[in-house]
Amino acid sequence: MIELEHKRVKSYVLAGNATVTLQSGKTGKHFTYRIKKHKENHDLYFIYSLVGEDNTKDYRYIGCYFTDNNYLHLVSQYRSISDISCPPSIRAIKFLFKDLDNIHEQLHVFQSGRCARCGRLLTTPESIKRGFGPECELMAMEKFLEENYS
Repeated sequence: MIELEHKRVKSYVLAGNATVTLQSGKTGKHFTYRIKKHKENHDLYFIYSLVGEDNTKDYRYIGCYFTDNNYLHLVSQYRSISDISCPPSIRAIKFLFKDLDNIHEQLHVFQSGRCARCGRLLTTPESIKRGFGPECELMAMEKFLEENYS
């Protein structure tokens, strides 16, 4: 796994097909998630947490994120409990989405070695470092410019 620079985390996480591992700089605990964009509503992302040993299919849906209002909506079993009572994997994803533009220095975010947009295996050192293949990087940059400078 490759650690993402904090300035690249938001574009990677919201590219549409990201697999990320979050690690606490304080405790060293880590959790892995899949974050997938809805096919029609591009402001909606589904979040799945790795819950078993098979990192290809042992994911459980834990909630969704709405980019239009920066709202993380967790499944009902996690909504009504305090942060202290939440499982660490839920606290970690809440910590990430609390402010995607300002990732806390103690939060380490790793990408999977696959393109966050299309899911293809990355093979060049530049693409692995960015988390995107060359074509998807251009599309992600266009989206970023459109959202921030239009």
